[in-house]
Parts: sequence; C-alpha cells; structure tokens
Amino acid sequence: MESMRSRLFPFILVILPLLLLVIGRIMGFNGLYGQDAHEYLRMAQAIREALLGEGAFPTKSYWPVNYPATGALLSVIVPNLTLALQLVSVLALTLSAWWLRQIALYYQPEATTALSIFIGLFFVGSPLLLRASVLVMSDLLGLLGIIGFWRAVLAYRSGASIGALILAVLAALLAVFSRYPAALVIGVLGIGWAVELLRKKDWSALFLLGIGGGGLSLLVLFLMPGLVGVSENSFLQMWSATQWWQTEFQNADGTLQFPLPNLLATLGVIWLPTFGLSAWLSIGFLKRTDLQLPDRWVLLLALLVKVLFLAGLPFQNPRVVYLGYPLVLLLVAPGFVRLWNRFSINKVWRWGLLTGVVMVQLALLVRGYHQFYSNQQVQQLLAYRIKEREKEVPVYTFAVDQALDTYNVESPIYNLWRQKFDEFSLGGVVLFQPEKFGNANAPGNVWANWQTLTTHYQLRPLESLAEGWVIYRIERKEP
Repeated sequence: MESMRSRLFPFILVILPLLLLVIGRIMGFNGLYGQDAHEYLRMAQAIREALLGEGAFPTKSYWPVNYPATGALLSVIVPNLTLALQLVSVLALTLSAWWLRQIALYYQPEATTALSIFIGLFFVGSPLLLRASVLVMSDLLGLLGIIGFWRAVLAYRSGASIGALILAVLAALLAVFSRYPAALVIGVLGIGWAVELLRKKDWSALFLLGIGGGGLSLLVLFLMPGLVGVSENSFLQMWSATQWWQTEFQNADGTLQFPLPNLLATLGVIWLPTFGLSAWLSIGFLKRTDLQLPDRWVLLLALLVKVLFLAGLPFQNPRVVYLGYPLVLLLVAPGFVRLWNRFSINKVWRWGLLTGVVMVQLALLVRGYHQFYSNQQVQQLLAYRIKEREKEVPVYTFAVDQALDTYNVESPIYNLWRQKFDEFSLGGVVLFQPEKFGNANAPGNVWANWQTLTTHYQLRPLESLAEGWVIYRIERKEP
C-alpha cells in the first residue's frame, strides 16, 4: 500500500497546476501579469510568425528567448498563444517535480513515500511555484533547466554516458537562456561537477561538455546577437555588498523601500511561508551527519552564492529567488524524512500534519492568486475604457503600455518612463496614477514628464478608475 501511494502521490498532485489553469481560464485569467508577461507574449508572437514564414525572427531582445520560443513551438498544437505559454509553465513545474523527486531519492532511496509527499507538498504545492505555473512567465522553465542539469549529473555518475552529457548541456542552456540569474546556480554546480570529473580524470566528458556547451552558447548568440539583457542591465552595474543590509534603493525604477534588509529578504527562499513550510517543519530534525550525504557542500555553496549575489542588487523580487528553492528542498529533505518517520506510529498526527500544511499553503495561494487576477482585470479595464473613449489620439502612460498594446488599443501609445518629452500633443490623453507616481520618487523620466504636463498644460480629468488610475485630457493651459 505504501509503495502504491508513493507512486501515485506525485501524479495526483500534478493535477493541481492543471486544475488551477482551468479555474483561471473559466474566470477569464489569461496568465498575463506585469509588463514582462506582455513582452514574452509579443516575442512569442514574433517567433511564431517567423516559423510560419510570415515574418522575420527577432534578433534583439532584453529578455531571454527560450520561454517565448518554447511557447511559439507549442502554439503549433495549441493555437491560443497565451494558453500555450501557460502550458509551458505547467509542464515545466510537472517535469521539475518528477526530476526533483528522482534527485531526492538518489540521496535517500529508502524514503520513497516520505520524499514523494515532501516534493508534492512543498514543491508542486508551494504557493509561489503553483501560482507561477499559470503565469506567462519564464521562471519555471529556468527552474526546470537547473533541476534537469543536476539530474543529468547524477545520471552520469550512476553509469549513464553520452545521453547524460547531452542532457546536462541542453538543461544548462535551457536554464540560462530562460532566466539569466540561473547562471549563478548552474555555474557553481557545474564547477563542482568539473572538479569531480578532474579527480576521476574523465577527460572525454570534460571535452564534450566544453565543446557542446560553448558551441551551443555561441550558436544562440549568433542567431540572436541582440540578447542584451545581461550586458545592459543597470541593476548588475549597481551591484554592491553594502546593499546586503539596506532597505531603500535608488535605481531605474525610482526610490524603492522594503521592510526587510536585502540579505534577510533574499534568505526568504528558506523561511518565507509563501515558498512553502518545508524549512519550518524540517530544519529542526536535521542532523550534523546529514552533511555527510553526497553533494551537500556543493548544494549549500550554490545556494549561498546565489543568496549573497542577489542580496547585492538594488531591489527585491521573489522571482529572482525562485531558482534557489530546489537547493533548499534537497538540503532540508533529510529532516522531513525523520519527521515523517517519527509520525509513523500515529497516523492521526500524519494526517494532521498534511492537513495543516495544505490549509496554510492553500490560503497563501488564494491570496497571491487574487492579486494577479485583480491586476489583470484592471489592465483589461484600462484598455477597454481607452478603446471606448478615445480613437487615434496619443495615449501617454506608464507601467501598462504593453498591456494596452496586447489588448488591441489602436491609439499611439507613449511610455512616460522610457522617454522624456519636451512637449505633448493637445487633445491627447494621459493614463496615470497620480497618487502613486506623481512625486519625485517616480522611476525613470516619469516625474520629469509629470512636471511638464502639470506645469505647461491643463490636465482635465475624464474618468477615475480602479487602483488610482485616472484618464486626463491634455488641454492648452489658460494664461
């Protein structure tokens, strides 16, 4: 019975992201949250058109290309492009869970049931990851690449040969060209593997990995010479260890204030309940002898490097922390196995544990999902009101310009953050959040443009909408 449960449990939980996707689609949620999602959709549309011979392949992009390219390929089977991109996220979470379970069982093969439940509860059931599985976002595809890379390393160590090496190269490229920060984790894990191969004098493997990884990376950069997301990233250029303890930052997004210092926030991958309760339940049951399990130190080092690097960037974002979460799970898994075994006599305690974790994480999931759903509803409302009210007049806005384009606003759209305007078109409209961005802490050129508008023009309010959005008409200022 226990063996049957351990085999069925992960497959049952795979239904969770699919169920959330179906519920969201019925409610009208299309996975588009934030400006990044709309840019991924635009890239996927361009790639699909190129595949169909209806346009040229994009050669310049700030964002990594693997996610939109995968969505474009899947759209051959699933014509609805947003749904195809969501399914990429769903499939990435599913395959990641399967591989992560195999990795965990490599270290503790005797704990099949406990580790199956552990991965199901805290990986597939993680509020942040489950929520990400229905978004048009590249995070889970990058996560899949990291997990796939380490799965290939263990497969090669266990006796597999050329196939494992090929998978390792492809998985590493999948990770890095889906989420650039994945290079940190892949780099540390890759160095650890290279040291192992050097000790074994496995020169052929090192040669094939170097040639394969380097060659394919150069091929990607040749096909898309405009991949500028790393070289032109202002946040990377502002990296500093002094920011580990800071809570306020000045960057291209304006003045950002957070309740916790950067280092503590980045360590949230361990302690934040929105990732899951794995560490809360498991750390107390870890033992010093767990460090004697294979690869503990390289996993710990990869997590430490990622945390310290991210804590030096001038912002906080759970998305960039995702990529260290599988490392946390692998490190605390032995503690959960002990906890599970301790409850082996009293099944009431086991069911109580499962029920409590599910209820807490479900509540966190619903709370976070509502935020995403509300954001998308507001964006659609703004687009609808602009389309209904205005025809072909310029629209000046910020933070929702790509969403307006996605929802087929035909008016010319100008971004107040990207460009500083010396003058504005009379009769045009401004879509703006004055309470949120009408101050000197606004990012980019927003504050300068807002000053020009309010100083040299008359802004007549036309309509107030949700979340403080206001539509203004630009009129000549009376002397």
